[in-house]
Amino acid sequence: MIIFDYIYYFALNTLFELRRRLPLYANDHARIKTAYAFALLKVFQSSRLPLKTKTRLFEKYSERFSMPVSVKRMAQTLYCDPQRSTFLKYLSQNEIDIASERLQNRVLHSLGRMPKYSLPYEATVLQRLTQPVLPRFSMEYSRLIYHPKKGRSERFSISETRDTTALKKDGTAILCLPLGRLVKAGLDILKGFDEIIVMPQMPCDRSLITADLHSILGPRISIKFYDPKDHHAAPYSRGDAFISKACDDLGQQFINAALASPSIRRFIPKVLDEDLALDISDIIYRPIQRFYAALRSIEMQGPEVPVYFCGPSNALPRTLALMGLNPVYILGQGSGVLSDEDSQDEWLLEPTSQEMTTGLNTFMKSTKKRLLGALPPITADGQKHIYIATNTRSKSYELAHKLASHELMNIARVTTFDFAAPKGIRNLSKASLTPCLYNALHSADSGERALLSHFVQAGSRMTLDGQSIGAFPASEMKEIVSIALEQNIGALIGNVILYRLMVQKLKDVKNAQLLLLPGRHGNIRCLARAFETAGLPSLDIQVLFVSEMARYKAPMARSSTVIDSYAKDRYVRDWGQSSESVHIIGAINLDEDIKKAKSYDRKTTRKALLGSDKPRTITFAAQPLPESEIEAAIQTIAKTLKVQKNLHLCVKLHPSQSESLLGHISEYLMSEFGDKTRFTVLRNVSFAKVIAVTDILVSYFSNVCLMAPAFKVPVITLPSSAPMPALTLSKMGLAVAANTLEDFEDQLNLILNKVEGKDETLPPFPYLHKNPHMVKPNSLKRLSKIVKNGFL
Repeated sequence: MIIFDYIYYFALNTLFELRRRLPLYANDHARIKTAYAFALLKVFQSSRLPLKTKTRLFEKYSERFSMPVSVKRMAQTLYCDPQRSTFLKYLSQNEIDIASERLQNRVLHSLGRMPKYSLPYEATVLQRLTQPVLPRFSMEYSRLIYHPKKGRSERFSISETRDTTALKKDGTAILCLPLGRLVKAGLDILKGFDEIIVMPQMPCDRSLITADLHSILGPRISIKFYDPKDHHAAPYSRGDAFISKACDDLGQQFINAALASPSIRRFIPKVLDEDLALDISDIIYRPIQRFYAALRSIEMQGPEVPVYFCGPSNALPRTLALMGLNPVYILGQGSGVLSDEDSQDEWLLEPTSQEMTTGLNTFMKSTKKRLLGALPPITADGQKHIYIATNTRSKSYELAHKLASHELMNIARVTTFDFAAPKGIRNLSKASLTPCLYNALHSADSGERALLSHFVQAGSRMTLDGQSIGAFPASEMKEIVSIALEQNIGALIGNVILYRLMVQKLKDVKNAQLLLLPGRHGNIRCLARAFETAGLPSLDIQVLFVSEMARYKAPMARSSTVIDSYAKDRYVRDWGQSSESVHIIGAINLDEDIKKAKSYDRKTTRKALLGSDKPRTITFAAQPLPESEIEAAIQTIAKTLKVQKNLHLCVKLHPSQSESLLGHISEYLMSEFGDKTRFTVLRNVSFAKVIAVTDILVSYFSNVCLMAPAFKVPVITLPSSAPMPALTLSKMGLAVAANTLEDFEDQLNLILNKVEGKDETLPPFPYLHKNPHMVKPNSLKRLSKIVKNGFL
């Protein structure tokens, strides 16, 4: 068997080394790395392996694997190693390198928290062939206790014995699934409750979880699911405003603390301070949003309801224990709970100055090499050149880039910096072998990230004691922030290297300009700063509605193009842009659709699309809102149109909505109208065809409403559960607002009466009086003229 282990190990070692030597991008080889780690550990665990050879493998492992999961794997391998005691004694008596000494300390720390006895894990045949023998610990739920008067490293502990005070004969318990998976161990503790509220924090199979719980707890227990996503702070809401502000404040706090280090201040140019703080804010926004939503979900169930956390202690159960409103139980083994410092401390033994210098130099060189391979060519021949910085991961910006680059090629050469992460098997494979900006910035491996994290001291620079996220204390959130930063710290430093490289490349460049699509992302802003430093102009292009949403920030380009007069007002009034630097051009993403719509013969298209000869069509353009909300709106519209025989209802579903919803709506409308010629339900049809046959458009605050002015089509906006911006479409004169669903009939009748009299006080005419350019789809031509005038 040991011969097979050696052959398998050497094969994977060869594959691992070959993959590491493919020069540019290495962040797609995690599976190879994991398989290689297990193969090394399997050989390491061999009972007849000489201690000297065992030590060499230990040193090799310490050199290549440093993340907490890697330490845990080594500790579990040693736990079941027949030579454990002998090897640890040998290791302590012999000189080893710094990395190995660090791993030794962390492994001993991990082993000290494991129970004394355990059976081997019941492995499959494949696992027995490819992985070491691992322990199977007895898992159970234990009460998490907060000690406010103890030091930070001792402030949490778990009870030695099962606390049964929460086990009533009836009542409710909350079961949190941090990974969306049910761990069946220890679930007997839930017997005695009438109802279990399951809160998955990741996607899950609800039917499978329900079946498993019923099989363990009995069929009579009530199982309900409560999705924390329901409490994600919506755009324009007060919750989003305070979460955004908290993230912005933390980002600025981190940058300020980091820049107190002279070495970091020398590395980061002052011009990037604001952009890097914004980048950090973006990195931590979603983890903090999820953290807040989970706490809010538990708060909604009321105090005293026990919470069972299906995993080890992390920021969520610790915050709940600190608050003291709900008894909290975590799933684990042994006693003692890892604090934030324990779980995030990558370096129990601080790296030497030489190791730090060598490691950072290696990272800088490899990142620079990757970026040089990924950056598009920069020419200094004095010829006109247009550079576009974009992120085509978003379909809106992918379309905007395609349209703009095609149009602008008539003026000058166009070169693109695309920071999108590759998607699809083909592109992922291609990006692992050929230049790709995203991979160049994000391909630091675990060891590099840990070293960079220590250099910047990501964990220690966050002081969250005394701070809060709404009503919740933020002190335990440090773990979430530290993990998010460590995962992205290579890319943050990569943005600084990107700026420095581009400043050098642009030093002799003349007659070039940069277009930002969008200008919001941190890496795009750092690139734009390089153009700014080189004295080259930049232009930010507004593609979608811009409003007072807390995550929107002022563009940093020298000039901007916007959709309409209302966007220009915001840029000038709220963001301090000069009126001369903001140009109104229209919505470039809608040009082609409007042109297509105007090219269709209305009568022919109506017959083909709707199968109806009714003189007027009311189109309801649905948005990705809860299905119950969409169904309620359709019921209101259908009841209003039922008596108006000359009107045809066209329901255009959003592409993200399901076929089952389409079928359900069709079935309802058939029962309501009793005549299938009275309605049409569409999903996978271009909106250009729909708007071509629309007489009145009904929707929400949506970019599709910007197409209506080109056809002088009246718009009715419906109320929504999603918060709306202060500047609504009705205030812009583009729509009339039904403030409630009951108000819809009155607004429809108002429009029908005014349409008859061709009343130009009817929206969208007030909007068009201020924005006459929206009638003609020439925004790309307007953009082209502005870019052309931007050259020398």
